[in-house]
Amino acid sequence: IDIFKGAGVSVKNCIIRDNKSLWGGAGIVCYNDGEGYFKLSGCSIFNNHSYGPGGGIALADNSTMEFDTINKNSIYSNFANWGCDFHKSNEDLPLRIVLDSSTVKYPDTYFFSSIQQSGFQIDDLDVQIDNAVLTPYDGDIYVDPVNGDNNNTGISEDQPVKSIAWAYSKIAVDSLDKNTIHLANGIYSDTTNNEKFPLNIRPFINVIGQSRDGVILDGNRNVYILKGNNEISDYSFQRMTLQGGRKPLYEPWEVKATLAYIYNFNTRYIFDSVVFRNSYSTGSNGILTSIRSDSLVVRNCEFKDNFGGADLSSWTNEGQRVFLSNTVFSNLEIDTANPKQFSWSFAPNDRGVQVVQNCLFKDNSNITFLKNMQDGHAYCINSTFVNNALDLDYATVRIFDGNISFYNSIFYNNRYQPQLEIGVGEWQQMVHSHLNIYNSLVENGEESIYMNPSCWHDDTVWCHVHYDSTNIDADPQFLGMWNHPYQLTDNSPCIDAGTIANLPDFIELEDYDLAGNPRVYGDSIDMGTYEWDPTIVGFHEIGPGSNSDASQTLIKASPNPFYQDTYIEVEPKQLSTEARVEVYDNYGKLVKTLITTQLNNKVKVLWRGDDNSGNPLPSGIYHVVMFYGDKEVESLKVVKR
Repeated sequence: IDIFKGAGVSVKNCIIRDNKSLWGGAGIVCYNDGEGYFKLSGCSIFNNHSYGPGGGIALADNSTMEFDTINKNSIYSNFANWGCDFHKSNEDLPLRIVLDSSTVKYPDTYFFSSIQQSGFQIDDLDVQIDNAVLTPYDGDIYVDPVNGDNNNTGISEDQPVKSIAWAYSKIAVDSLDKNTIHLANGIYSDTTNNEKFPLNIRPFINVIGQSRDGVILDGNRNVYILKGNNEISDYSFQRMTLQGGRKPLYEPWEVKATLAYIYNFNTRYIFDSVVFRNSYSTGSNGILTSIRSDSLVVRNCEFKDNFGGADLSSWTNEGQRVFLSNTVFSNLEIDTANPKQFSWSFAPNDRGVQVVQNCLFKDNSNITFLKNMQDGHAYCINSTFVNNALDLDYATVRIFDGNISFYNSIFYNNRYQPQLEIGVGEWQQMVHSHLNIYNSLVENGEESIYMNPSCWHDDTVWCHVHYDSTNIDADPQFLGMWNHPYQLTDNSPCIDAGTIANLPDFIELEDYDLAGNPRVYGDSIDMGTYEWDPTIVGFHEIGPGSNSDASQTLIKASPNPFYQDTYIEVEPKQLSTEARVEVYDNYGKLVKTLITTQLNNKVKVLWRGDDNSGNPLPSGIYHVVMFYGDKEVESLKVVKR
């Protein structure tokens, strides 16, 4: 029902259900601009779904309404990106809401929200509810898009609910002991399990998938997936794939395309082992957009096959920090339908601090790393930039009105030369830009840095470059094969050429590189995303410069690292021999026996990352060991994420 400037409108004894809105107020939307009144009596408003605010009711533009206190209404089981049951955005008009029934008896802002002009919650709703559809469960909730049912309890794997949105409504928020929503493998979308995107993120709740590649949240090009409203904190999303975000209409008034949109002042939240793919972003937004957030952690993630805008756009205030590690940005393409024709993989903006470690930027069509706006500082450690700037003549890295310091990084084989550009914004001319490079491999050396003409203005030099004597210009000698082709070979000049001592004091190195190997091996840390390690069986023996033959490797694992399962392939050194292949954890404990048989041919077995009892093992490093009798023949390190 759309109430537009209606004087004396009354809705009585109606059922408003199963409606869908692309904007707001799927059940009732009211924007009467204070003209007259709107009274609601004896109505039931349920199972409505809005992509915008107010799944049940949305009030805007100084609208007000009266809830009948005798012939009471019920508002429950609605879904929206803000105020699932009720949303109000007129801060000068407090409201009393009296209901017979609602989703829960004591609703927080997930269910009933009231905001001021900047989107921050205000406490001006007097809510009185007699009955509740749900009693919040203070524990973990299980979701299965195939076998689940929203009539189930959801409190065990045997009784899963069907949708994440319903689990969000059902779970209790416990700030002292976080609860978790567990997602079984499957596709979550409007066409598979009737999922209600975008999910209205709740604080102090972890959403964890069974496996990164098995749990797929798909917007089907209709809607984005996640919405973090102002001042939501202490949550995480782990082990899942987000895809198919809304395709933009390229209208100036539209909500920008994205997959995850995190509003102002979300704090202490994590994306771990999440794939963001096959989606659009527009303007300054990213596939993952973070606005003025503090202590955001993005680790072990992958952004790939996206279009336009940015993969990750992070806006931070002074004192706020963002931590990005062990993440891959690849195949970001220009959105040819967007007349601005720009794209960038990572855009850290404004006055905060961004720390980037062990990240790989590869095969992107345009700008890869853009730092701009209002001073601020980005620190990029042990990252590799390769095969970027494929379509337009823009440097792989651009710094405008900001500061970047690179340590132990590699810039190689990027199409556009020079690879790095520094300048200041013509509209501003107030902020100095700084580019510092230490212990890094830069193809073509210092000549690969372009000083934009904006660096000189009003007799002042606004751009400052420090290119340290520890940098080198050489072929990094990448491995060029397998799942991690940008690992280093035995003769790479990047081995032990990095620095630890010169890093800023507040930066803590990650324990593992992008392939899951220990970050520091040998005399010092290496340059680039990967650490060379000669103890990795089957790696150094077949790299360029080696005299060994690949057939000498008896054990192989694919994929490695893996998330859910991996194939272990064993080739016998001698035929008709009793062999045993076992898996040990990093502490030397036997966790899984894979093979106990006579080997006459090559054997390939599937290991599901479990122990001998079938229980899933935690993420970490494991060792596949092959024995002939009691003699250890060979071992291979594998990494479960």
